[in-house]
Amino acid sequence: MPTSTPTKWWSKDTVAVITGANQGIGYEIARQLAQNGLTVVATARSEERGKAAVEALRKELGGEAQELVAFHLLDVTSDESVAALAQWLRQTYRGVDILVNNAGIARAETEEKIFDTNYYGVKRVTKAILPLLRPSPAGARVINLTSDLGILKSLSDKYCVEWKDRDQITEDQIDHFIQQYLGESKEGTSKSEEWEDVYKVYFLTKVALNAYTSVLAREVGPAKEKVYVNCFNPGLTRTNMNDYLSTLQGNTFQINTLQEAAMTGIWLALHPVGGPHGKYLEQKNGSIAEW
Repeated sequence: MPTSTPTKWWSKDTVAVITGANQGIGYEIARQLAQNGLTVVATARSEERGKAAVEALRKELGGEAQELVAFHLLDVTSDESVAALAQWLRQTYRGVDILVNNAGIARAETEEKIFDTNYYGVKRVTKAILPLLRPSPAGARVINLTSDLGILKSLSDKYCVEWKDRDQITEDQIDHFIQQYLGESKEGTSKSEEWEDVYKVYFLTKVALNAYTSVLAREVGPAKEKVYVNCFNPGLTRTNMNDYLSTLQGNTFQINTLQEAAMTGIWLALHPVGGPHGKYLEQKNGSIAEW
């Protein structure tokens, strides 16, 4: 990833939508994009927390930049909520230029809920926003936040063989992968050798998300829809989702600031024409890594 500021192709009329932007990395991405002069739609599933975050962001930005930030309620697990966002975006801005799928959870009352948020939620939002992405010489962008815990090469031998060629993975395969896991989990057999102990539900959702990023990149792209699709790993960062890494106190892990965690996502949002497509990028330096 270049360290210099990219050639500016955007303006205040460039609209970026960030899911789960009321705190953490999503909030930081919203802040930096607004600082760069883009219009930012910050979404959250809690209207109270979302509006409070946007007000705090506007106060922090000050000046003209505070007028660039808007809030809209969004529950990525609800078809109705996603459809309402898409309709509002169409009516308000007539289109979208950048979608950042940041919303995610690590714990829930059921495993299905985690998949419904981290994987199906991304698909739900992306498919609703895709028709709104505006063609331009710079291209629209879809950016998925992921984790190095979900790189495809970490799968068990069965799936390493089945998914060894990312260009052949299908959406149906990913959905089958999830349903197979959930079925075995309910039957109490998910700790067989097919599902090694390291596979926690959160990690599996990121495996599915990485695979879906590859599928989506084949469906749309610079050569077809002028859309760049990528995912990136923000690295280990203190956020509400991981209880601010309270369980890692005393360890010597490298922990990123929110600014460092957002860095690669900001570059993916603002890169000039001809940037990466269908890639997994590593934290901070934005290097394209094997996934």
